[in-house]
Amino acid sequence: MYFKYTIIFSVTFLTSLLASIPFGPINLNVIYTTVQKNKKAGLTFAAAAAIVELLQSFIAIQVSPAYLVPFLDHYLTIIFTSVFLILLGLFFLFKKEKKQIIQHQPEFSGFYQFCRGMVIAFLNLPTIAFWIAMTTYFKSIKLFDLKEPTGYYLIICFISAAALGKLITLSSYVLLANKFMPHLGKFRKILPKLIGILLIMMGLFQVFRIFIFDLAAQIS
Repeated sequence: MYFKYTIIFSVTFLTSLLASIPFGPINLNVIYTTVQKNKKAGLTFAAAAAIVELLQSFIAIQVSPAYLVPFLDHYLTIIFTSVFLILLGLFFLFKKEKKQIIQHQPEFSGFYQFCRGMVIAFLNLPTIAFWIAMTTYFKSIKLFDLKEPTGYYLIICFISAAALGKLITLSSYVLLANKFMPHLGKFRKILPKLIGILLIMMGLFQVFRIFIFDLAAQIS
């Protein structure tokens, strides 16, 4: 039994770790927060996103794919995700950076970054779709099935590994951004614009998915 828990934790942790590496709205915001604020703010944002990963991975295994997948693939959900990414990208693109006023930071700055991390992570709906796909795949290859009678312990093992993998990857981004921050120079001012462009491109890709679905429906 303990061997089974070890397998579930290890596979889920590694999956979460690797899946969090590609640039997305979460890690781009983590980098931005670290560069524009400080390491503590970046780690606070990362911790909030990891907590949300607990809930998202839990939803993915508790709600039947027969109900959840159609919702995630619905036009309105895709449009919502697209609008969210594009608006977030426009925020970075047109955000005016304030002059250096570092000495008098508000005391609630850490709480603000935590709430900001939770909100952005909650709105990142594709994370739920990812965990649905992964749990379905694990079940298909008979690696493990989280719907078993002893599932509660397996579920705790699964969601904690998912959150830990996310936390370590995002924390690594924070440490790397903090390390290279003194060497960024003028690139530090350009960074928000680049992040904005990347997020807008991700949002436009979501719109492109609708045309792919329509084309597939016409072909079938």
